[in-house]
Amino acid sequence: MRKIVLIMALCCFLMTSEGDDVKTNHFSSLWGRIYQGSIGYKYLAFGEMSGIQNLQITYGMWDKNKMGIFAEVLFPFNQVNLPQGMSRLSAINLFWIYDIAITKIISIAPKIGYGLSVANYGSKNHLVWKPSFGLDLSFELIKYLALYLDYDYSFYHIDNYFSHLNYFGLGLRVKY
Repeated sequence: MRKIVLIMALCCFLMTSEGDDVKTNHFSSLWGRIYQGSIGYKYLAFGEMSGIQNLQITYGMWDKNKMGIFAEVLFPFNQVNLPQGMSRLSAINLFWIYDIAITKIISIAPKIGYGLSVANYGSKNHLVWKPSFGLDLSFELIKYLALYLDYDYSFYHIDNYFSHLNYFGLGLRVKY
């Protein structure tokens, strides 16, 4: 009998009625709750390593007029010839984003991130930490699909070599 009463009390404790209001603090009201995944093309535009083309895959959580986070993975399609040898750069980045709705279908989002990259510089592979910041411009095509354009500025340091990276991207984003 005790077990039944205990189970019933636990069930009542865990259940909530539909009429209850969920109270949120100011911080939690700023965070978006829409999951977004995208696939796109990202091009390293300027500098010594310009010309690297990447497949960009991202996944995160944010909403219009809310902040959020997302992860980005870049898979390079090609290599670039440098005087020191071949170079290939691939990255995994984590970004904080704040989406600002300009209109119902257009939004712009500043982002700040940090990531780990593998740079083949000379004949060696190097792990480099890559701080980044940029902008993401999104055009909602239909309710759950958007076209995005993005720009990232990143930099890293290997031995006595310092590089600035300017990425431009384009792709499709699915929201759910």
